Amino acid sequence: MKLPLIAATFALSLPLTALADVSSSAHFSNFHYEVIDLDLNDGITAALTLDEPGKGLTAGFDPGNGFPAPLEYLFEDGTVTATVGAGSATASLENGLGHASASFNGITGELFSTVAVGHTYTLTANTQVILYLDAEVAGGADAGNVWSPSHTGLFAINDDPVTGVPVQTEDYLTSYLGNTAGRQLTVTFTSGDTEQVGELGYFAGAYAGVSPVPEPSQLALLTLGLAGLGWQTRRARRK
Repeated sequence: MKLPLIAATFALSLPLTALADVSSSAHFSNFHYEVIDLDLNDGITAALTLDEPGKGLTAGFDPGNGFPAPLEYLFEDGTVTATVGAGSATASLENGLGHASASFNGITGELFSTVAVGHTYTLTANTQVILYLDAEVAGGADAGNVWSPSHTGLFAINDDPVTGVPVQTEDYLTSYLGNTAGRQLTVTFTSGDTEQVGELGYFAGAYAGVSPVPEPSQLALLTLGLAGLGWQTRRARRK
């Protein structure tokens, strides 16, 4: 696992000149799913099979040059924390409960934390799946309208059964301007007449500082890469 690869994944734009005194947090729990048999006469028992999860946690400080330092990361359940003079960021994952938080008081840079879990899945033909995830977010903005965003998301990526083109289905919760919100996220996808293979996952991210941050849809794509790296690392250790 090479540090520059992770750093590049979370590289952000140059910071704006502003004073930030902000914090944010994101939380997920209770991931589960429902399997629905769309053809009771095809002789196939409807099932969703999930491979061993890839996990990725990061906490870091981006000083504005796109290469976070410090940057702490972990590819299993646990906690990582990055602390600088302007604040701190923490990411934790334990038994399916994920939490990300960040607080910042300064004029340049950004503290961030992310938690990601990803699976490769196999779905039987003529089957529908509904994914569920409980999500909570809280973000803030100071008097200078410096944002401190947080995101929690749930997503699935699979080939469209008709066109064969990869499609990402997602649901996410976002907090920007000081609001706190919570709800159950849902994502639904369906296989065609043949078995379907795809990827699904969920994530939480918290950002505090004066740098622009990725949108939730971009974060979902980054999550697949991060969780995939974690899965590969765990598999390599076992060999």
